[in-house]
Amino acid sequence: MSIFQCKDYWTTSVGKNEEFDCNGVCVGNIDNDKNKSTKIAISSFEGNLRIFEPTFGEFKLEHCLLDKNMGEPIYQISLGNIVINSNDKQMIILYKKRLQVIQFYDLKSTATNKVCFEHKLPRSGFNFCLGKIGDKGHDIIFVQSVDGVISIIEQDSVVNNIELYEMI
Repeated sequence: MSIFQCKDYWTTSVGKNEEFDCNGVCVGNIDNDKNKSTKIAISSFEGNLRIFEPTFGEFKLEHCLLDKNMGEPIYQISLGNIVINSNDKQMIILYKKRLQVIQFYDLKSTATNKVCFEHKLPRSGFNFCLGKIGDKGHDIIFVQSVDGVISIIEQDSVVNNIELYEMI
């Protein structure tokens, strides 16, 4: 007998015949709800972005706050504080040749969003990471391309492109 017990908190099935990746999931207060309720975002290589607000028990239709096709394959999503002088979280979405930062508002009723900024990538993107550097109050995005170039993006500008094979 174990002292631990496993229970399903919430479960649903999405996207028949869709392909998903571990980089296509993020969890957090995506729309900066005042109640700080946690939501789950799921993206697919077919370009679908879905945002859920689960509650304990069976799946209900009202758990799905957003189901939108973004028009092209989504490689990775994440939440971060990208916009300078803002405490709100934004969603970063990586596509093949662009990076988009979107602010979601009030997903429970109006489900509005605003594209904060977008960057065209000179090379095909592969993945990204983000985080604070130094004493800056916002996150910096590091996008890795398929051929090993790292683009450093701060707010609405590409700060630098580093070719990794030149460093060796």
